Amino acid sequence: MRFGYVLDYRGEILPEIEFCKAYFDFIEVTIQPDSLKTIDSALPDFKKALGDLETTGHIHWEMTEFSDIVKNIRALRALGCEKIVMHPFKTMTPQENIKVFNEITDVLNEEGMSLLIENTLTAPYHSSKTLAFLLENIPGSGLALDVGHANKLSELDGFLNILKSEIKHVHLHDNAGQIDHLFFEDQNKLDGILDRIASTGYDGMVLLETFSIARDGENIPQDLSQTKKLHLEQLEKIKARKNQAALEKERQT
Repeated sequence: MRFGYVLDYRGEILPEIEFCKAYFDFIEVTIQPDSLKTIDSALPDFKKALGDLETTGHIHWEMTEFSDIVKNIRALRALGCEKIVMHPFKTMTPQENIKVFNEITDVLNEEGMSLLIENTLTAPYHSSKTLAFLLENIPGSGLALDVGHANKLSELDGFLNILKSEIKHVHLHDNAGQIDHLFFEDQNKLDGILDRIASTGYDGMVLLETFSIARDGENIPQDLSQTKKLHLEQLEKIKARKNQAALEKERQT
């Protein structure tokens, strides 16, 4: 598996990219709605900073106008993105989502890109069965499995069983009750989640979509410097899992 970093717009973009390059395998970029009007002027410096860093795109969940989505897609393609993650439109029925996503897929095909649909917390798009229905009717699409969302709603087993062959991208974060997007603090829980994902045969991109910690049932946001520190600690936990797996493999041979 390859592990990625979410571009954090609280900091300067270029140092954020350098941080990602130093420790991660790829970066995921979401263009903020307010930035879309001026994104064209920022693209040359943005692309130069990225260099050959693998980059995926995420369409902001507040973007619903087709023209804005198309502009967003083309800006992300200019940054080197080949895969675009999108949430289903929560105010639309599955049939309406299928129609719109097929229109979006036509644009993506023109740009040499592919669509990844993310499970959400909003019914019915939290359900593995609904996501399966969407994927079956949107040719060329794949699943961006959000582990925290699925785990929060007791749907993770459904996604790993029903849609394991459709998983093309993973968003990884812990949850505690109704709080999600948490850093994993429990090594065993992190190992267990990664082992369950690996058991499906998936060995691709895993985005650490982690922003905060929880204490006594409260969500505790972290400032930018602390977020970076927690990301590095989480990567150490992932390395520990890899090292343990390598030792067990040696013992078996």
